[in-house]
Amino acid sequence: MRSVPFEDDAHIRLATLRAGTGLKLPDCCVLLAAEQVHAAVATFDDRLAAAGRDHGHLVLGASPPG
Repeated sequence: MRSVPFEDDAHIRLATLRAGTGLKLPDCCVLLAAEQVHAAVATFDDRLAAAGRDHGHLVLGASPPG
């Protein structure tokens, strides 16, 4: 496992993700970390998976949309 230190503007980016997706803060942290290191999102949560796809991430583990 690898930790991803957030950049200085993380609080603003997390607030924007939270407002735009309706996800809880821990899920927004997953999206932000994936964005910062250009990684896939691994989840079985359909809402997080949908948000990950909407933000252009490869999503592993969740059911495909549709």
